[in-house]
Amino acid sequence: MLDVENISIDKDRLDFLQDFLFKSTVDHYAACSRRAYLDFNRTLNFNEKKSQAERQELFDKGTEILRKSITKMMDAGIGSQVEYDNWHFKVCTELRNLYTRAGVAFTFGQSQKWLNMMMKYLYVLGTYSFEEIFSFLHPPLDNIILKVAQLKFGIPRFQKPWSKVDDYQEYLDYQKKLRAQVSDYPPLRWEFQAWHRAAQDRS
Repeated sequence: MLDVENISIDKDRLDFLQDFLFKSTVDHYAACSRRAYLDFNRTLNFNEKKSQAERQELFDKGTEILRKSITKMMDAGIGSQVEYDNWHFKVCTELRNLYTRAGVAFTFGQSQKWLNMMMKYLYVLGTYSFEEIFSFLHPPLDNIILKVAQLKFGIPRFQKPWSKVDDYQEYLDYQKKLRAQVSDYPPLRWEFQAWHRAAQDRS
């Protein structure tokens, strides 16, 4: 069982840290989506014909998909892991379709990163506590987490880079293997601490 340490922090320090990470917190959804997008956009391969304006338009539409999907889900409620996984698949599919219809290769590996980091950042920013569904949330999969899970739990990495994974069932199977290893703890809580320790080791 991992320990969660609760601390108090004065508002000025918290505001500074949040502004530093998110730049602007006027619109939480836009701020979190932008920050999440930066975590994977280097893996995107835009056609040279795509202008910056077209790329921005795709980002804006993706942000609206996330905004509407998350607010609707939170209003309706989620009662089980299976229900959350089904919702997650639908949102990832919608993001993937948005880009592929525009002629941009976009995988489930990239869509999971956007959605999962979005949920993580909404939690960090305090937009939602996600109290009722926190244990259902998916840890974002990237090189750091894949490496930690392999070393700590022996979970094999994907046969290709995470950003190239385009089989949702393959992605979900990995999440299930990770859940089995941290079954007494919310997977996203484990990811917070595992990523933090790995980042410290690299510095």
